[in-house]
Amino acid sequence: WERRIQTMQPSFKHNEIIYNVRIALLNFLSSHLEINVSKPQAKLWLHLAKIARKAGMFENAYQYMLNAQGQIKTNDSSNLEELLIEKSKWYWQREDKDSALFYLQKGLNELFNNNDNTSTASNTNDSITNSELYSKVLLMYTKFSEENGSLDSETIKQNYVKVSKICSKTEQAHFQLAQFTDRLGTSVSEN
Repeated sequence: WERRIQTMQPSFKHNEIIYNVRIALLNFLSSHLEINVSKPQAKLWLHLAKIARKAGMFENAYQYMLNAQGQIKTNDSSNLEELLIEKSKWYWQREDKDSALFYLQKGLNELFNNNDNTSTASNTNDSITNSELYSKVLLMYTKFSEENGSLDSETIKQNYVKVSKICSKTEQAHFQLAQFTDRLGTSVSEN
C-alpha cells in the first residue's frame, strides 16, 4: 500500500481514493473478523487530513481529523500527538494563529506533562518516540510563537536550545536556532 501511494501522483484527488479503499478494507476486517483496527484507521484518517490540508481542502481535512479523533483511544499517544500536530497546522494555514498556538500549548501541557521523565517509560522505543514527538511539537510551537510574536526572544531561544538538546541528531532544531539567532542579531544591529 505504501509503495502504491509513493508511485501515485501526489494529489489529494488520487491519494484519497487509495486511502478510502484501505479504510473500507479495515472496516470489513473489523466487522467480519472482529479485529481491532482503530489505530491503523486513525493513522489513515490523519494521512488523509494532512493531504487534504496541503491541498487547501480545509473542510475535508477537518472531517478527516474528526474521523481520526473518533478512532483514537486515550492510550494511543502517538496518534493523539499526530492529531495535535495536524490540527495545529490546520488552524495555522487557515490564518487562525491564536487557535493554533492555544492548541499546541494545551497539547504540550496535557500530552507531554511528564516528558522530563521519559526515561521511566517501560519501553525504550516509546520513550524515544515520545521525545521526538515532544521536540517536534515544541519546535512547532516555538516557530509559530516567533512568527506570531507571542513569546519574548529569550523564551524562544530557550525553547530552540531545549529542542536541540532533546534531538541532537536532528538538524531542524539547530537550523531554526541559527536562523533565530541570525534574525535577532540582525534586528539588534539595525536598532
